[in-house]
Amino acid sequence: MQNGSLCDTPYQGQALDQEVSFRLLELQSGQPGSPIVVSLLTVDLSSASSYEALSYTWGDVTEVEEIEVITTTAEESKSTPLSVTTSCAAALRRLRSSGSPRTLWIDFICINQSDVPERNHQLALMPRIYNGASRVVVYLGESSESDSSDAVMLWLQNIHSPSEPANAPPIPQSDTIRAFLNRRWFTRVWVMQEVRLAKEATVICGDKEVPWDAFRMLRDIFNNKRREQPLPYTV
Repeated sequence: MQNGSLCDTPYQGQALDQEVSFRLLELQSGQPGSPIVVSLLTVDLSSASSYEALSYTWGDVTEVEEIEVITTTAEESKSTPLSVTTSCAAALRRLRSSGSPRTLWIDFICINQSDVPERNHQLALMPRIYNGASRVVVYLGESSESDSSDAVMLWLQNIHSPSEPANAPPIPQSDTIRAFLNRRWFTRVWVMQEVRLAKEATVICGDKEVPWDAFRMLRDIFNNKRREQPLPYTV
């Protein structure tokens, strides 16, 4: 992690010249600790191949990391650094496979954030982009002892893949659930809308992943335990 500017290097994506054009990124495979490498593709909403869309929060925009963007022309292929927030870089590390590339849409990388007209136009397309994705991946961040996220995620995993009763994790206490649901992602109204547009959604927190539907049960249990303090938003 380093402090810096998100605009230190020119944007490497090709200009978008159609009303329904947008960019996808191909996240190259890699081992833990290796540089994050992506390439950008320009596609049309009506004919885009299968992709996943990331739903996350940017975090502190003054804390950045560099990834590598590969651009290829008829003459050459070159690598250019791109500064992204540490939250975006952490999500990329979790999404990266050791075996094959992964095609994704991530707003911070797939939109030229310094081009205001493009940014505004792409924001208007976002409902269609999320709805067109094969799956929306929610990244809540890394696990934390302060909100007992591992305990909550383990319990949610057990909902969909039940273990023997003797080995089943206990239902988290209401204070634990509340702390978990106070993560920044749950407080942002617009990212909740991204999930509602999804054909399918999954949630990643640290090294654990669960289907989005499991969070509905988490909400129900929380409200049953604390009916006098319902959640101020809908899961």
